[in-house]
Amino acid sequence: LFAAGLAAQCDVVVKRARQILSAHGAPLPLVINVLGLSRGGIAALLLAKALARLPRALAPRVELSLCLFDPVPGNGITSARWLDVLGLSTARSVMDVSHCSIARCLALYPHEPLPALAFHAPVLPRYPARCALVEDATLGCHQGALYPVGTVKQHAPELYPACALAAARICRFFAECGTRLHFGRELAPLDDAAALA
Repeated sequence: LFAAGLAAQCDVVVKRARQILSAHGAPLPLVINVLGLSRGGIAALLLAKALARLPRALAPRVELSLCLFDPVPGNGITSARWLDVLGLSTARSVMDVSHCSIARCLALYPHEPLPALAFHAPVLPRYPARCALVEDATLGCHQGALYPVGTVKQHAPELYPACALAAARICRFFAECGTRLHFGRELAPLDDAAALA
């Protein structure tokens, strides 16, 4: 509910990024591509905020791309927006990432909601003006849209369209960011289509 431990994990990534950026040699850019599902999407947004605190000499060399799949903070969005004036809740802490250096972001939101009791309201943050942003609705329901495509096709064919669409969109986004994902034989047609699109 409180996303305990995400900040510490982000600190580990930032520490490693600093080591890479401070290494001797040519000042090459550091490309960081992140995929986050649900609370992982919140972790990706927290990572963007943590990377924004890098020293001025290092920060411009980071090229950050985020793929967020139904980023859910685990606490109420409405209450966080209006009652959390100090920004202490997980939801409130990631509602505005406009000061971060996010080069690209694909944010996908499955169209089938979970029950309100699940505290499953996704965040739609404010992004930087220079971010190449795509926010889109997609088929499916939360994690049910990201099951392994080959398994779903065989054992739960009703989930196949949502899972195949999500896999193709994610694969294409990462190909555009320079990271080639390979899903194996069961996704070969989608994998090839995503790489060519």
